Amino acid sequence: MAKPAAKPSSPNPKELQEEALRCFGKRLQQERERQGLSMRQLALDTRVSTAVLEALEKGWLQRLPEAAFLGTILHKLAERLSLPGAEIDQEIKAALPPLYKSNKQASDRITGFTLGSIELFSTWQGTIAYGAMVLVLIYGLNLQQRQLASANGISIAPISPNPTLKKPETPTKQLLKLYPELRPLP
Repeated sequence: MAKPAAKPSSPNPKELQEEALRCFGKRLQQERERQGLSMRQLALDTRVSTAVLEALEKGWLQRLPEAAFLGTILHKLAERLSLPGAEIDQEIKAALPPLYKSNKQASDRITGFTLGSIELFSTWQGTIAYGAMVLVLIYGLNLQQRQLASANGISIAPISPNPTLKKPETPTKQLLKLYPELRPLP
């Protein structure tokens, strides 16, 4: 009995994107070498790290940044290497995953930016988020103190000293009480 011919499986969109990204990386490498640029020089000219350039040229996809950053990087590299614009845009679109969900899944929200992806203190978004959080907390504390004051839960006036408390005697007076025969020096 003969086995039925296996249907060739169609590659999924992620595999197609990875292959397009590898091809784009090879093209960048060929153009860089044709122009006689070292990887270091291209990195300095475009402000893209040599690690990202190497990962792109060698097809190490797991070492590449997120798609939102990668699109900008690819455009910078293509511009520096003077690659044709319209053709490059098509290649970049094929190489990168779409940044927007379809209307069926969600109402056109950006998926590349989430609150968890903000690094506090190292990005401007993190600094703004941190500042907003501090302001909200201070405002909340202020509201709580106002509510306690209006319900007489706390006193707003400063606490005055207790007049009934005796002041402690000075050491000289204590010594004279213990030893009345001693006289202070003039």
